Amino acid sequence: MARLVYHEGEREAHRRFGVEDEAADISDMVTDRLSLGVRRFIEARSIVFVTTVDGTGRPVTAFKARPDDMPGQPPLIRAADSKRLIMALQPWDDLDVLDNCLQDDIGIGLLFVDFDRRARYRVNGRCRAVDPTAIEAEMGTLWPQARALVEVTVDQAYANCPARIARLIAAD
Repeated sequence: MARLVYHEGEREAHRRFGVEDEAADISDMVTDRLSLGVRRFIEARSIVFVTTVDGTGRPVTAFKARPDDMPGQPPLIRAADSKRLIMALQPWDDLDVLDNCLQDDIGIGLLFVDFDRRARYRVNGRCRAVDPTAIEAEMGTLWPQARALVEVTVDQAYANCPARIARLIAAD
């Protein structure tokens, strides 16, 4: 029997749509660690989709992007190691979903997409505000303008099917 990587809502959807066997077959793709290649993929992204829950427990999603007029800036998210990601909340981030990350031990979902290569990777875990001094002692000063730092502990990490990734075309 496959290890349980799906929550009850996902298992119910698998039953409803008749894909329980397929879900069991791919459950071994889900890991709780980030390989070096995946960490590099994550750090290279200039946009990340973030999902947390609001005060009522409802999921909320937004995207976080590095402003185009700030080339050469550190990554949006830095991999501290194979189990932890560090994200800065910058002064220009005006998203309630990101402020939800400042609550201790809240669930979070991150989706990283490479629109050019049509690749995406999902990380589910727990987030909490962390002391910038401790992170800087470990990793150096990454985001000097950050208003807060958030640590994401990886519970699940896996590649997603690229079938629904739109091809982006630059506007004139």
